[in-house]
Amino acid sequence: MKQATHCFVSETGELLPRWREAFPTAIGLRFNETARQKSIATLLWVRLPPNQAIPALLADLRLRLGSLPCIILSDTPNDDQALAGFSAAARGYCNTHAAPAFLRQVADVVGQGGLWIGETLMNRLVDA
Repeated sequence: MKQATHCFVSETGELLPRWREAFPTAIGLRFNETARQKSIATLLWVRLPPNQAIPALLADLRLRLGSLPCIILSDTPNDDQALAGFSAAARGYCNTHAAPAFLRQVADVVGQGGLWIGETLMNRLVDA
């Protein structure tokens, strides 16, 4: 299996230290810089800006990058935001500040075609 190239997209384009620790060869981009990386990225991590509509954000990124598997990173994760992300075709959702080992687990699952759904949301879906 080809090794994933991790692309972290955020307002500043900076990689957090734990992202770099999890994926030393990752690239960081600002939202408006994504077009130049179309042929490089194989797994897209998107740090949500405050008050951003997830469907519009992911639709814009798909126009620029194509249909890359996308993992949403949230500074203030919650189940409703996660559901909005999955409804917009995200493949994973987790805390922006997750530990490097956890980020690697998420990447492994999504990279193999799976969905990464947090425990509280999974319990909510099962109970429904």
